[in-house]
Amino acid sequence: MPIKDPVIRRNFDNFKQTILKDKSLGVQMKQFTETPSLHLTILMLDLKDEARFNAAKTVLSGLERNIMEDLLGATGGQDPSPVELTF
Repeated sequence: MPIKDPVIRRNFDNFKQTILKDKSLGVQMKQFTETPSLHLTILMLDLKDEARFNAAKTVLSGLERNIMEDLLGATGGQDPSPVELTF
């Protein structure tokens, strides 16, 4: 699930810069993902064939609203628009 919230992205960039400044850690830029690629993996599925893929897609599409509300806290008037679910 891509993370598009500007606050989260800014905090990630700040964290990355803080870590990279401390040379004693031995962390290099290539060890970080690019900010536009920042995402949240909720579940890995074993989809060996097209039938399993289509079944998973149907189930996950039906749960999209629940995922946005429950996992992302998009309830109570919070705007879920920075979120984009990709199946």
